[in-house]
Order: sequence, then C-alpha cells, then structure tokens
Amino acid sequence: MNKKQLRKRIEELASKIKKGNINTLEQQEFDDWYRLQAEKDFYIPEDFANNNAELKNRIYHRIEDKLEFDKKTRYHWIFNRNNLGAAAAVLIMLSFGVYFLLKTDRTANIVTISNQIPDLAPGKNRAILTLSDGEEIDLEASPQGQIAAEGNSFIHINAENEVIYKDRNVNQVKSPYRTNTMRTPRGATYRLKLADGTKVWLNAASSITYPTSFSDKTREVSISGEVYFEVAHDASKPFKVKTGDQLIQVLGTHFNVNSYNNEDVIRTTLVEGSVAISMGEFNHVLRPGDQARVSNNGIKVGKVDTDEISAWKNGYFQFVDADIYTIMKQISRWYDVDVEFVGPMSKESFTGRISRDRNLNQVLQIVQNSKSVHLTFEGRRIMVRQ
Repeated sequence: MNKKQLRKRIEELASKIKKGNINTLEQQEFDDWYRLQAEKDFYIPEDFANNNAELKNRIYHRIEDKLEFDKKTRYHWIFNRNNLGAAAAVLIMLSFGVYFLLKTDRTANIVTISNQIPDLAPGKNRAILTLSDGEEIDLEASPQGQIAAEGNSFIHINAENEVIYKDRNVNQVKSPYRTNTMRTPRGATYRLKLADGTKVWLNAASSITYPTSFSDKTREVSISGEVYFEVAHDASKPFKVKTGDQLIQVLGTHFNVNSYNNEDVIRTTLVEGSVAISMGEFNHVLRPGDQARVSNNGIKVGKVDTDEISAWKNGYFQFVDADIYTIMKQISRWYDVDVEFVGPMSKESFTGRISRDRNLNQVLQIVQNSKSVHLTFEGRRIMVRQ
C-alpha cells in the first residue's frame, strides 16, 4: 500500500472511530498503525508526564500547537476528552497530514440540521453606554471620535471600536464623582479602556459600572456577567472589582471574572500577577493559574487552564471537560437564543475549540456531530434531546 492509499485508509478508519461504528478488526488495524506511528514520531520520555491526566493535557496542547502551525486554515476540534486514544489519534493524524476530522464535512447531518435551525450570525461588537445623567448611547450606531464628555474625561470610540476615556485637563480641578455603565446584550461583546488605562473586555450579557475618573486613593468598579481585565499598575491606588458578595483587590494584573446570575458560583481566574479575593470572613490570595470559586459555602481554589478561560476574548469557544449544559449556555449567550433540555442528559465530558466567528448552524453541526445529542429549533429556542 503506497502513502496515498494508506492515508485514505486511515481517514476511513478514523471517520468510523469518530462516528462510533468501527468494528473489532478495523479498530485493531487502526491501533496497529497508531502504535507504529507513535514509535516513529511520538516517543514519549518518562518525564513527559507524571500521570494520565497530565499526559492528556500535554497531548491537547500538542494538538493546539499543530493547529496553530497551519495559519492558512482555521480548524476546529472537539472530541470526548475522556478518550485519550482519540486525542492521541487526532495528534498523530495532524502530523500525518490527515485533517478531515477537523472539517466536519458530513452532508447528511448538515442537511438535517439546516432544515430546522436558521443560520443565525454570530455575536458582534455592540453595547449600550449609560452616562451619569441617565442618557443612553448605542455604541454600535455611534461614529468614531468623541461621543460625550463626563466630568474630567472625554469619551471616544477609536478605530478598533473600543471606548476610551481621556483626561480633559480642565484646570486640574476635580469635577463631582460620576459613574458610567456599559452593558452588552446577549449576542454581543465590547472593549473599554478606563481613565487609568485599564483594559476591559465584556462578554455577552455582561455589564460594568465605573467612575469616569478615579479618586486619589482607590479605583473601584462593579460588574455582572463575564469580564476580562488587564489592570494598569498603580501601587498607590488598589484596583477593586465588586460582584455579588465578592470583592477582588489588585494592583496590576490580568484576570477573568465570571459572575452570571444563572451560574451557581462566581469564578475568578488569575492569568498574570496576583489578586486577593474576599467574601465575608473568607479570604484568599490567587497566583497565576488559580481559579477561585465563590459560593455561599465559601471560597474554593484550584488550578485551571487559563487559555480556556480567556478564549472568549480571543474569538473562540474553548471547552475542557465540559458537559452539554456548559456548552449550550455559552452558545445561548453568544447567539441570543434560548436552550431547553428535554429529558436527562449524559454525563459525558468533552473538550474542544470552535471559532466564535461561525454562524449558529455551523456551531450546532459541530456539537451534534461530536456528541450523542439531537438538536432542533422552535422559534429562537434550541431543544436538546439525548
């Protein structure tokens, strides 16, 4: 069998693995090829991973590296994370030049879904800015340049569709304290630069309330939904974020806060620097890679993949050991649709990455092809069945 014939055969076998209809002899054929490729190209030294979980993570990062290497095509990948063999198979096929698994070109499924689900566009840059006097500005409809003046600050929209606050330098006299609120609806995201230079990303269905200029002693904002911060360093002015009963205090750092009302916990994830989390009598200092989960029971801290947490601001859905409920919540917010689960769902966990630039129909094709679920559409409601 020549190289071209072998590649075609491996494509056939891998497709059957993905569909779950491979027989025993075919699985043995694929496993034999897999072992041969592993011996040739993917020797794993003893210190590569300390345990099976770490080995999984390293394989997934290798997959990410392989995908990023090909800059001409934006692939997606999603598969059952519990199946280490499937992950390794994807990695080997990427090295081998087999990309078909990542394209999801399966006409039968596409036709079935397309007949039931409208081809809704992905979310976009859209937000409402509420000034201190209650005036609301639709940022999507606003031109670039200055859109308002509040206190000691001019408010501009720059060429990147980012709202920025600039000091007016009005005789160096401080104006009365004023606050603005920016909020995004479902199906939207927006960026903001505060008066101190702190950069803010709002995910869908999120909001932030903040002063138009900060006091001499502190910088404090309040949020809801999901917000990513890159805080401008100022040792003399701590930066505080209030959400629910939780208070986050930093000097200069990068972190993400997820505090949607329909979530059971508030998740604060530190990417860079350090932050202090407090809720009542509970306190904890986070280090890079830590995630604090705050609930009525207190604060629990664990390590997470920060790339997964911040993927949304970089234009991706990224899931690590996510169940169908988690996946559909993100889809619901980004495409401004409701989701209803009909009957019990399996406890399978899945890992994957999908561009948020895709239309809803494309994303749901990927989800349905990758999970044992059936999706239908009623109005603007996705019905999920096992």
